[in-house]
Amino acid sequence: MTLQKKSIEMRNSGNDFDYTYFRDALIQRVMGTNCDLDWQPWLPTAFFINGEYKDMLNIRSRTNEDHIYTFYNGEEDIDMFENWGELKEGTWDNFNNLKKFFNEDGHTFDEFNTLMDCGEFANLMIMNLFYDNKDFPGNNIVNWRPRSEGGRWRWIAKDTDFGLGLYDAPYNYKTFNWLYDNNFDPDRAWANKPEHTRLFRTLMETPEFHDMFIDRCAVYMGDFMNYRGTVKELDKMYSMIKTEYANHRKLFNEWWPNHSQEVQKMRSWIAARTPFFYTHLSEYFRLGTPRTLTIDAGRTDDIKLTINGITLNNRDFDGKFFAGRQLRIEGNHQDSETTVDGWKVTITKGTTHTTGSYKGKTLTINMPNADKIEIESIATQSAIADIDFDQQPKALDPSKPFKLYDIQGRLLAEPESIGSATGFEPGIYIARQGSKTLKIILGRQ
Repeated sequence: MTLQKKSIEMRNSGNDFDYTYFRDALIQRVMGTNCDLDWQPWLPTAFFINGEYKDMLNIRSRTNEDHIYTFYNGEEDIDMFENWGELKEGTWDNFNNLKKFFNEDGHTFDEFNTLMDCGEFANLMIMNLFYDNKDFPGNNIVNWRPRSEGGRWRWIAKDTDFGLGLYDAPYNYKTFNWLYDNNFDPDRAWANKPEHTRLFRTLMETPEFHDMFIDRCAVYMGDFMNYRGTVKELDKMYSMIKTEYANHRKLFNEWWPNHSQEVQKMRSWIAARTPFFYTHLSEYFRLGTPRTLTIDAGRTDDIKLTINGITLNNRDFDGKFFAGRQLRIEGNHQDSETTVDGWKVTITKGTTHTTGSYKGKTLTINMPNADKIEIESIATQSAIADIDFDQQPKALDPSKPFKLYDIQGRLLAEPESIGSATGFEPGIYIARQGSKTLKIILGRQ
């Protein structure tokens, strides 16, 4: 698909100009390619004017009405605001209604969700809080809605270059303390004023948003929002610019700071941030202790895992979850002839290992308070992989035993003969007799 663009932005990486030159693009790319979020794609380019090399610039989509035109099929009839009060497109009416609404008490999650896309807003907050961008949400925040009946507010990620350890910010900065308390860090108090954080704080008082936010943080960190997911994108992006960036730096501060060292600082920061953020979440919101959790470690088959309603992007889960919190895991195989019908759970406490088996496509347990929990899905191939054709039961030898399966290929019974296959609801079944596997109809003459 070719995107129709009205305009683009040529950006010099903002506060990250002297450091890695792709920090903001990296943060947005990790999140934007893995969850529902409006974000700014990135393409580095050598920039010339009249044939004269000027520098390297990053091509980005703009965070104005042209962004919506590009990514929403030419949509132009919108309201758009920046930084909680700068009208960029449309009128004030719906935005004033939104502000009035979230400054009132007693509203439900469903009421919020009719006005705004709560899931997308949660993703925006998770990205900025996890990567520790303190130039937000009082700054660099853009929200928009289609001016149509039922149009909901969404947000566009923008300028996260204060995150991921810029200016040697520590990995263990307590971002939630900062967000909820404008006096927590007086030197970084321009973007966390109460009026800037009110919407998030109010939503977190609703159980549905609170649970969604906590679950997404935990699941994302075991899926893509971690060292594995961030460095995967970092390495690809760094390889795209490291040669040209040397030419760029000859024009600006050629020897300081060292580019490869700054990139390595981001790797080190993200390696330490994920385990810290699990603990920070747990302590601030009084959750259970984060316990190590792996699901289908090392597996490469085609099962798609969903945890508490959140579908993983990676094949496996390698992270933590909070002791005592409910885990609901579902497995779906991409091959319709293979089903997940059980789970193996191994719980490790010290040197003691306890293993249990559970039946069913979905596993629901409370996270054990143990050193490590390893969960493995059990998939079985259907018995119907080699069905020849549809037939009535008379196609089988009526005097011989056969195996009877449901349409998903699960074994139901092993009747001694066709005549003894009684007590089943009328419908379509699978029968296997010797080397013959047929789809049959029971309960109908």
